[in-house]
Amino acid sequence: LKKNFTSYRKEILLFFFPEEVKNLYFVDNRTTILCENAYHINSNFEYNFSKYRYFVSFLNKKISSSKKIKKTNKKLKVFVSRKLAKYRNFVNEKKLITFLKKRGFRIFYFEKENVINQFNIFKNSKIILTCHGSALTNLIACDKKTKIIEIHSEFMTDNYSKLAKILSIKNYFNYLMRRDDPFLHFYENMFIKNKNKLITKENLDDLETLINFK
Repeated sequence: LKKNFTSYRKEILLFFFPEEVKNLYFVDNRTTILCENAYHINSNFEYNFSKYRYFVSFLNKKISSSKKIKKTNKKLKVFVSRKLAKYRNFVNEKKLITFLKKRGFRIFYFEKENVINQFNIFKNSKIILTCHGSALTNLIACDKKTKIIEIHSEFMTDNYSKLAKILSIKNYFNYLMRRDDPFLHFYENMFIKNKNKLITKENLDDLETLINFK
């Protein structure tokens, strides 16, 4: 594993499988391991997502029943920023944040939040707005009534909407930004994603409609 992912993955495994973690070893690509049997798990969700239905359900129930998850009566409106990410973010995100704060949204940077905090935020939210990205894996903590708005370019991958479907989250919106957008080169050039779409007045009007949609 790469060093910057190791602690995060340990946190996840400790949350779900505290006893089993005692028998796990985290190694990097400079380590050689001699073992009797080795198993490889295919992680291509785009083609095999439905196979994980029961496992996703198990994780959701595990989060809901955990004493580490605080359930609140007042649900949050949340924007998960990608400002600290190296790509897939907005040049003028301040404009979007100003717009959202006026509508009661709280702003979070998941690079600064541990696993438990991320689960708590998603569990206690009524609306979650964010760019397409790995933060949406936390859908496994959501309630069925949570509204999700995933901002995309015209090039859209549907892994998270599939995950929402498995979890019976009905109010899931893929918001496509249709103008000329470097993010369209999703696979062709990883570095082009550094400068994603500008938020315009038309975008904000559209988001206003989705936020208020019943």
